[in-house]
Amino acid sequence: MGFNKRFITEDLLRQIYKNDGYQLLIDNITKPDALYIGDEFSEKIVDLISNGESEEMIKECFEYKNI
Repeated sequence: MGFNKRFITEDLLRQIYKNDGYQLLIDNITKPDALYIGDEFSEKIVDLISNGESEEMIKECFEYKNI
């Protein structure tokens, strides 16, 4: 059995969201055993998803550069 980890950044999250959609974004954040968070934007998105915020709230973050 392996240890599944992901290094995430704003660019990566925006690319996943744009190309693959909301559900894959959620899976990329919730399924790994560990996350390496590379910036404030990514930290905010991870916090929102971890706290069970609505899809609309998370979508708003991707629409606005400044959170």
